[in-house]
Amino acid sequence: MSMLPTTTIAPILLAAALLRSAGPAAAFVAPHSTVGTVASRSLLAVAPVDDDRGCERRAADGAEREGDDGSPSSPSSPSPRRRGLLSSAASAASGACCCWLCGPRAARPLAEIEAPPPDLVREYDRPRSAARDELFGCSMATTMGEYEAWARPRKEELFRDLFGAMARGGRAGSGDEPPTVVELGMGTFPNAPYYARALEVHGASLAGLDVVGVDPNDAMFEYAKGAAERSGLVSSSSSSSSLASLRMAHGVAEALPFATGSVDAVVSTLTLCSVADPARALSEVARVLRPGSGRFLFWEHVLSEDDGGLALQQRALSPLQSVVADGCHLDRRTGKAIRDAGFPGGVAMEYTVLDDGGIIGPTVLGIASA
Repeated sequence: MSMLPTTTIAPILLAAALLRSAGPAAAFVAPHSTVGTVASRSLLAVAPVDDDRGCERRAADGAEREGDDGSPSSPSSPSPRRRGLLSSAASAASGACCCWLCGPRAARPLAEIEAPPPDLVREYDRPRSAARDELFGCSMATTMGEYEAWARPRKEELFRDLFGAMARGGRAGSGDEPPTVVELGMGTFPNAPYYARALEVHGASLAGLDVVGVDPNDAMFEYAKGAAERSGLVSSSSSSSSLASLRMAHGVAEALPFATGSVDAVVSTLTLCSVADPARALSEVARVLRPGSGRFLFWEHVLSEDDGGLALQQRALSPLQSVVADGCHLDRRTGKAIRDAGFPGGVAMEYTVLDDGGIIGPTVLGIASA
């Protein structure tokens, strides 16, 4: 039987301490949070956290700023931050821009963000604690650098394949309209450098990028913004020559805020482990992709297929992982779920095991075509 690596045992002890002090908020092995709907560059663009504050201090600040004692807020009674996000989403749905970070190309038409069916929002966009979200966001920003370093070589290949295919003819920008790429569970946006590299290589063919991050954890947005700036994908300066726009939307993967057939690519990296209903989320991905040219890039940790001892550990630890890591499951067969989703253009999928990845080492990666 494979033994738990020390890099896994340490987070277990940290998680126990965090559960005592702040409830289920910290990352156990720290995959991305779940996903959502409306309302020369470094390849490790992790948002820095002030050393003198720390994650627990940020959580306390989040609770105070929201007027929140750590208890969940309801979608029907949103916090001030959530109300602002919902207002931005409503503006987007009516045609106004809700870019946080947009270069001059943001004046070009962008894919509309529209309100999803209210019944789906009520079912899947569950109440959340602002304090716990702040703590989890900080944990993600400070603990995932090593994992991203392990993943980087394969991720680079995967994103190169996606953007290369788009540039060669899979609707690489139509007239003045840049292709829209939706990041499910954007989290702290560790993928930002791959987008920046795509614009370096394929900028002329792509005619820019319209990147929309979707996440139910509002605390992730400031980290995503910082990662996008540090990678060079976007700039906070209005005089920037950036070809990309970055927009953020609160929400869940099971009810995406886009019209059917309106999105050029969807990206999900360490996200489907956390969604409440993977089959429903994948159905939404297939729905929003453009028929014939849309692509779905995925990178997901899964239940081990070739190590029975490790699979046993994953099954045993998954309940705790789900509590402390924002719904993350260690024992999902996400590869099978993606194949069963019935993408018309087929699925190119690979199973691999990341060296030193421990219980999140087993991984499926690939691209599905609409």
